[in-house]
Order: sequence, then C-alpha cells, then structure tokens
Amino acid sequence: MHVNTLVIGGGIIGLSVAQSILNTQNSPLTLVILEKESHWGSHSSSRNSEVIHAGFYYPQLSNKAHYCVKGRRLLYSYLKSRNIKHQRCGKLVVASTVNEESKLYSLLENGKVNDVEGLSLLSPRQLRKEEPWLHCRGGALHSAQTGILDSHHLMKSLRREVMELGGEALTQHELVHLEAQVSGGFTVTIKSQTNSELFTLSCDRVVNASGLWGTQYLGLCGEKLEQEYHTRYALGCYWSLQGQSPSHRLIYPLPEDGGLGIHLTIDLQGRARFGPDVTWLDIDSAQDLGAQVNYAVPWDSHGKFVKAIRRYWHDLAMDSIMPDYAGMRVKVRREDQSVNDFQLLGPNEHGVEGLIHLLGIESPGLTSALAIAEWVSQQLFLA
Repeated sequence: MHVNTLVIGGGIIGLSVAQSILNTQNSPLTLVILEKESHWGSHSSSRNSEVIHAGFYYPQLSNKAHYCVKGRRLLYSYLKSRNIKHQRCGKLVVASTVNEESKLYSLLENGKVNDVEGLSLLSPRQLRKEEPWLHCRGGALHSAQTGILDSHHLMKSLRREVMELGGEALTQHELVHLEAQVSGGFTVTIKSQTNSELFTLSCDRVVNASGLWGTQYLGLCGEKLEQEYHTRYALGCYWSLQGQSPSHRLIYPLPEDGGLGIHLTIDLQGRARFGPDVTWLDIDSAQDLGAQVNYAVPWDSHGKFVKAIRRYWHDLAMDSIMPDYAGMRVKVRREDQSVNDFQLLGPNEHGVEGLIHLLGIESPGLTSALAIAEWVSQQLFLA
C-alpha cells in the first residue's frame, strides 16, 4: 500500500497538520493519520489547561513566541468560523508582593516585543475594586487576549474536516519503524494494537507529530543533525474547586521553573481548577517513557497546592479543592539553547526531503497548532 502523506500522531498538532495539508492542495492526495491510542488526543492535547495563550511569556525570537502569537489569531478565527464554543475571558498575572512588581514590567515589555496586543498593568487599588478577594500587593498584568476553549470540540472539528477532505485515520495503530528509501520516500512498519499484526506501507512524506514520543523517531532516516536534542519530562497535576469560582478571569502567579505556576483557570461552564504543578520525572528519552505514563493525582500534593494558591487567594479553605486530573509535558532543548523550545525540523534542518519532526510541542502547543500546521504545509509543498 502507498500513501502520499503519513502523519504520526492524532492529537491537536497531528490533526491540524492533516487538515492544513488537505486544505492547501488543489490535487487529490492520500493522507493517513496514525494514532496508537484508542482515542484522539489522549495525552497532551486533552490533559492541559485549555487556555488560549496570548504569547507574552516566551523568549524573543523563539518558536514558542512566534507560533503562539500567530496561532492565537488563527485559532480565534477558526473557532468563530466553525461556531466552536470559546471565551476571550482575559487573564491576570499577579505580583503577590511589591518586590515582584518589576517582573510584571518585564513580561509587559517582552509581550510588546513579541507583538502581543491587549496587555496592560493594573494597580493594587484597581484590583481591590475588580477582584476584592485577590491578594496582589504588586498589582497585576492584564492580558485581554487570553481565552479558553474545549480542546475536545476543537479536535472533533479538525477530525471531521480531515475525513471530509478525503483523509483517513487509524486509531490503535503504532509506527514501530521508519526508514528512508534510496530512491526517495519512506517505508514504514505499523503494528496493530488490537492483534499485534505488523504491516508495511510506503509514503512520499512523513510528519512526526507524536507528542511525548516524538524523539524516538529522530535519526531513523539518516538525518544530518548539527546539534543534539535533550529531552525531559514533567508531570503536572490539577485540583478542582468545590464551589463557585471567585473570578471570571484566569488568575496566574508569576512563572516558575518548568511552568507558569499553579494558576486558576475556568472552563466554559464556569468551573474552576488549579494547576498544573511541576514534578520532574527521571526519564530523559522517549524510549524510556513506555509504561511510566501515570496520570494519577497524588493526594499528598494537596498541601503544596493549598500553599501555592493561598499566595494570591488567602481565604481558600483547606477542604475546598479535590484531585482532578494530570498531564505530562515533554520539553526539548537543542544543545546550543539555554531554554526549551518548539523544535520544528524540516529538510533544511536535517537534509531528508519529505520528512518533518515536530518535537517538544508542549504549552503553548494548543494555541500554536494551526500556525505550526501552516509551516508544515509550506515546508512539504511550497519549498
């Protein structure tokens, strides 16, 4: 069997890539999405805060900054055109102490450089009127462009469009080997998760959008990489609020190592949850990940969550939060980089025509998905 394009991974990124490729091609082509789980987006795509990020956190000139800002604009337009529920609710990044106030100015300036609109500083006095429950002696940065959505509805829409455009999708099928052909194109070996049957197919193009497991396919096709890529994994847990949310906006502390801090988010029904925290895992490669994916929320993290939340909500009751869900983030850093970033590797980066690796697509991957998909289409068909 031969297909024009194979997309590995059926999460937000893989579905967006497939939809973009099929939408931009005038001539018919065969495209297959391969998903090893029984459901679409079972990992990072559905186990996150479901926030549409504005883009002011990320380092200047980074892929995260570029694709978040561009992706946010594309995403709002997509959600509106498809009547997918979402809410541009806004966000406050809170300086709990006066000493933290300067960090808000740094985020504001970084946002301006990243071309983020809708940012403003609010004084403690303003916030006492608008959010009297909130403890923020240093004020807050308000992001009017931050919003929320239902990631499952977004994936459902993308998947429907892929099918309507002639794409095919296989769940419970895992790519076990990938090899470049001397004459061009690729041979792939696929394993059925239901009966362990192996079969092969050939394809002209391969997009590796396999999320947590992305780096395990790097190098199989003789890619010439000038840098090494280092992988780390972090588990993040969420606790839900029992009762009414104190705010209709998202409330964030200042960023911490590995994440944006234990923040308050709301869903489209107005329910509030807190998270994620950051627990670094002793796993440094996709090959070692295997069965170590565990999404149980430990009860012993309760005290840590209460302490973090009370930095900006002093009156939080101890028994008002309950364990909710957890997610995992993959963080990939190039050897010559000091921070983790999206690693978008096409033929210009590794020398193999028709092959794309999308690595380290953690937050703000949901926001960035449509912009990353647009880049993939350009790399494969317009180069």
